[in-house]
Amino acid sequence: MLRIPPSAGFPYDSIIISPNQYLQCDTCQTTQVFLPDTSIIFVIYVENQWNCTWKDSITYNVSYPSFRYLVYPEPPLCYNETVNLKIYPTGNWLPYTYSLTSSDSIIVACSTCEQTTITGLDTGRVIITVTDALGCSLSDTAHIPVLPELKVSVSDTEVCFGTSQVTLFPNIVNDLTELDYLWIVPNADVDCATCDSLIIYPEETTPVLILIRDTFGCEASDTALLKVLPAPQFALNDTVICWHDTPTTTIQINHYIPYSIVWYANPDLIDCDTCQRISIYPVDYLSITATLTDTMGCSWQDSMLVFVDKGPELEILGDTVFLQGTPIQLELSTDAQRFFWLINNRPVAVDQYVFSLPSGLIQDSTYVMAYGYNDLGCRAYDTVLVRIVEVQCDKALFVPNAFTPNEDGLNDQFHIYTLNPFINIKHWEVRNQWGEILFQTSNVTFDNKGHSIQAWDGTFNGNKVPPDVYVYYITYECDGKQFMKKGDVSVLY
Repeated sequence: MLRIPPSAGFPYDSIIISPNQYLQCDTCQTTQVFLPDTSIIFVIYVENQWNCTWKDSITYNVSYPSFRYLVYPEPPLCYNETVNLKIYPTGNWLPYTYSLTSSDSIIVACSTCEQTTITGLDTGRVIITVTDALGCSLSDTAHIPVLPELKVSVSDTEVCFGTSQVTLFPNIVNDLTELDYLWIVPNADVDCATCDSLIIYPEETTPVLILIRDTFGCEASDTALLKVLPAPQFALNDTVICWHDTPTTTIQINHYIPYSIVWYANPDLIDCDTCQRISIYPVDYLSITATLTDTMGCSWQDSMLVFVDKGPELEILGDTVFLQGTPIQLELSTDAQRFFWLINNRPVAVDQYVFSLPSGLIQDSTYVMAYGYNDLGCRAYDTVLVRIVEVQCDKALFVPNAFTPNEDGLNDQFHIYTLNPFINIKHWEVRNQWGEILFQTSNVTFDNKGHSIQAWDGTFNGNKVPPDVYVYYITYECDGKQFMKKGDVSVLY
């Protein structure tokens, strides 16, 4: 405001003030002045009623506060990054006072300080107002660019015990530039700790930390848990069983998650392939594998071999047919640790390799059994039929009176038969009606059914004899005496 005081109490007839472009009124005694940015001199001319004139001047020195500011480190800012803001005063009329106001996305630590920190949550601004000692103020705006928040996440992962490797992939948001990676896994070996994915070779549960950084220096991190699920505690052990046992195999499980079992073996030799408890029926040996699967999908396997012990070697030796009135004695060949004899299922002797049978226990035909056990408790046995026979030498042989050597597989050979084990055939021959010998043999033996091992096939010198009646002669020894049996046999076609 410019005001020209009156002179000696007399009013002015005219007033002229120049330059007038900064004045509200250039002929008024009082006027509003619009100051420029620099200093200015106003010249005032006045005249009174007596035409007296005066001239004067007034100088306005214009002074504004001046300053500059610095944000460091230089923007753009990472999300939630804190940087420094410093104001440098460059004008006169010190000291200055400061006022800092910001948008909601910029947090100013001290709004009246010459130096402060600011934190950016999103792009925004800070308005800086400086006031000098004269009360003059000046404002400027600092624009603060803030990058979108860089985010990374890795999911918690559960794997089965025994899993050889696991690959983890991070989920990244707002990756505006190329990234650097760093994986930190304290309890496992990894394939590449600076790659954009991670291959882990886990043996136990371990935390997994990922750090990423873009070219602006913005960082993000996350921590996940790689959980190795515990393995169930179960085991199958090789075993030996006796041939006469039907063992039962049971898997005992110590596992906190429900599970299912599948058995793999010859299906004819186990009674159930999905039961926890199974019965097995091996012949010589059996290979069994059990697969355990829990509700997490984890599977484990174990195998076993079941060997079958056939028991000790055991065989009753010697003759089993005795003449009436002669001593009855049996011999046992065995490697059993312990053995005993039974007659009619009653034990009668223990650990005797040569056993004399009590005559009072033996009837015409009596079964005698020997049982033996090895050191595993596996048993073996042998059974024989002991027969007591009378000596009837004249009825010792049965000789058929015809046979049909036509190669039809029925009655093709001429055999002789006996049920008397004490008979000894010395000689057997067959002649035609002219006395020519067509077949002969000595020391005839018999199978366990009493059939002679030797037999005539109805040929002579490789040719079939014609159908006819032929004569046989058999010389044999029985009860120390010599006998001869003669008869006819017919060859039929």
